[in-house]
Formats: sequence, structure tokens, C-alpha cells
Amino acid sequence: MRPVYDLWGHDPENLYKYSAHLQVGLALAVKEEIPQVKYATRFHYAPGIEVTSGDKASKEKISFVDPDFFSMFSFPVLAGKKEEFLTENIMQ
Repeated sequence: MRPVYDLWGHDPENLYKYSAHLQVGLALAVKEEIPQVKYATRFHYAPGIEVTSGDKASKEKISFVDPDFFSMFSFPVLAGKKEEFLTENIMQ
């Protein structure tokens, strides 16, 4: 059985997973130093982030990824436009 991340990839034959904790600059360094690497992304799952909107607050399950994630995987966008969240620093 193929890993789930292979099923959503644009090119599953060329999709590789590398897992490392606290390797903040690794994805960027791999892209810059290895010409065969077209895209690289980090993925961080945060199950208990407090999100506020006005005077309301709630704990949410949130995942953080780099913009290349959306070039590597074809998850459907449920709200908003893909182009809008590919820019840096959009969360305020």
C-alpha cells in the first residue's frame, strides 16, 4: 500500500519524504544545494493552537506548511483562493 502523501502528490514517482525535527532551514537548503529537488516543504501539525476572532477564542488543530506544499500536493481548496495564501505573512 502506498503512503497517503503519495496519493495526493502531482508526481508520486518523484515524491520523497524526509522527516527531521528542528531542521528549520533544511527545506530551503535542500532546494538550493541539490539541483534535482524542484520543491521542498516543511509540515508542522499543532493540535492545540488558540485562535481568536474579535472577542471569541477557540482551540483549533492547525497545520503549517511552506508554499511549495501546494505545488507538490493537489488538496482541494475549501475556502478562499489558492493564490491568496501562497504569499508570505498573510496571518495577522
